[in-house]
Amino acid sequence: MRLTRTSIIISLGVLLVAVALLPAHPGQAQDSGAICPALLAEAVASVNAACPDLAEDEVCLGAGEGDPLATPGERASLSDLTQLATGALDPAASSLGIAIFRSRFDLPVDSEATVTGVLFGDAVLTNRVDPGAEPAPTITLQNIAGYPINLRSGAGTGFAVSGSLDDRLTIVADGRNAAGDWYRVLAETGPAWVFRDLITIAEGDPASLVVREDTDVLLDYGAPFQNMELLALTQESACGAGSAGLLLHLAGEDTVHLGIDGVDLAFSEAALFVQGDESALQIVVLAGEASAIYNGHRVAAAAGQRIVAEHTAESGPVVYQAYGYAALEGAPLDLLPLSLTCTAGVLPTDGEIDLLSGPGEDYQTVTAADPELHYAVTGQATDESDARWWRLDMVGFGQAWAPQAGLHTRGLCGSIEEVSAPPMVSAPAGGGQSSGLVPAGQSVWQTEPGLDNPSGTCTQPPVAMCAHLAAIVPNANGTLSWRGQEPAPYTMQPAGADTYAYNGRNALNNGNLQMTLTFTSSTSWTMVATTIYDNDPGCQHTFYYTASRNW
Repeated sequence: MRLTRTSIIISLGVLLVAVALLPAHPGQAQDSGAICPALLAEAVASVNAACPDLAEDEVCLGAGEGDPLATPGERASLSDLTQLATGALDPAASSLGIAIFRSRFDLPVDSEATVTGVLFGDAVLTNRVDPGAEPAPTITLQNIAGYPINLRSGAGTGFAVSGSLDDRLTIVADGRNAAGDWYRVLAETGPAWVFRDLITIAEGDPASLVVREDTDVLLDYGAPFQNMELLALTQESACGAGSAGLLLHLAGEDTVHLGIDGVDLAFSEAALFVQGDESALQIVVLAGEASAIYNGHRVAAAAGQRIVAEHTAESGPVVYQAYGYAALEGAPLDLLPLSLTCTAGVLPTDGEIDLLSGPGEDYQTVTAADPELHYAVTGQATDESDARWWRLDMVGFGQAWAPQAGLHTRGLCGSIEEVSAPPMVSAPAGGGQSSGLVPAGQSVWQTEPGLDNPSGTCTQPPVAMCAHLAAIVPNANGTLSWRGQEPAPYTMQPAGADTYAYNGRNALNNGNLQMTLTFTSSTSWTMVATTIYDNDPGCQHTFYYTASRNW
């Protein structure tokens, strides 16, 4: 059963941490842009001073009072705890709850690495590992049916197929259902179930297996808090969506496995930001890579992406190509041994910030900064009025610029290199094309989109796109109208020399579309077009166009 905040019973393992921070200023309680950086900096300094040289299997109270720890700097063993909780971020009172711990979990005995965990804000961790549990007995099964047999997400044919076992292959089983007609096996994608009559016992006694619930597809974990339940309640008015959660960091090539809210998580050489509530678990990959198994389905995500496992869904977890910058705003990232690259973004409460094709208001607008995205900073420059601008990577769709004063940033932003401003692309006197390669009037092009290049977690098949004609019309304001097979044209904004971009809904209004078109000569262009459809939000469909002028 999922925890609710009112049902939590504070026991021996609860740590209530309140960090005394900078004094609050009248009228700033809701201003995360002013409060959060100073509040987090003071919080990190407090924890570093109170909890130096943290040992393996230790958790430390960063500051304030707690139970059972009474004063800052007191420590406890994770093995002695059943629950770990921290207090909500409160800008008005200039306080934030933080606890920091280290554990080896299931890292190899000869590994010198440990996992660093930081629980903060209105968050509770509950240990789900039985300290007295013995390793489950196992047996070996073999498929001799002559054909692949199904593995399922539960003990019954009514459960979804989660994989298969090829003919003649063996697999280890670590449990059975009460009736004894289904075995739980340890597949590459996590625990699954196989029907007894389709399998042969290669070694061991089925009677020795642990009897498990029909829906049990969680790995067995033995270390304290290696299997845990996380409840993190964020506050939009207090440093955004990142005001509570669990940070995890592991350096080294060895892989650690954790169970969080029913999701089997594996990672090495990575940093993660995990948030959970009664509806879903979200894993933001800050650095490195991570994989997650849920309902018998495995996905993997790289830095900059996020994994979402909905607790009410029967399908597996979904990988999204980006996370919103708000996830970083309230998180004490400096407590991790992590060098986060300079990252910029806006919060949902910010006003609209335009992204332009160069550093200055005279450049063309490409799109607006999206609160659901974050942007890697790749350079900076000064405009004619001495205002500073960031050059941003728009998640693989070219570059854009934004004033530094309008964006929030985290990470190593002090060492971003100075770069040259791109050429100004604007409409010439009397209208017409924006560069020498763009036809002066309407033109028609023969396009070859090639094959779909899907990425992420896709539940639908690849999209078939045929070669087709496309019409391009230059507009007096320096934009282009581009129309292919869709029922309406797209207005593409200048995004650099001979380059134009579109970012928004597609003409069929069933997905989000990003296009970046570059003229390579007066008779040819290339384009990258990526669509994320509403009915398959974890999947990104990318086409690489080439085109030649028809007339």
